[in-house]
Amino acid sequence: MKVKKTNSLEDDSNQQFKESFDADLKQLQKIVLQLENKIHNFNLSRSSLFEKDFCLASKIRDYEKGLIELALKVSGGSQVKALKLLGVKKSTLNSKIKRYKIQSNKLVY
Repeated sequence: MKVKKTNSLEDDSNQQFKESFDADLKQLQKIVLQLENKIHNFNLSRSSLFEKDFCLASKIRDYEKGLIELALKVSGGSQVKALKLLGVKKSTLNSKIKRYKIQSNKLVY
């Protein structure tokens, strides 16, 4: 029976990555909860719904763009980490980055 040798340096690196990713995920979840609370507490008056400049699709796009930018910022600009945080496919994230003209290299802390 063969015993699989493990590379402790690789294991340490994987552990550090996992810990860093978990910390980033917790931070993003906290920020998303804060955003959700702000949106929930935002009291949209009836009259503003009927203003001619109000556009629900625009508000949703702004919110989505903000979440993508935040995920990229928290993940240090890594699209792979950001897509995992957002729970979207790579093609979806890439298309939204292009659509919203997000420059991920400028979103690093």
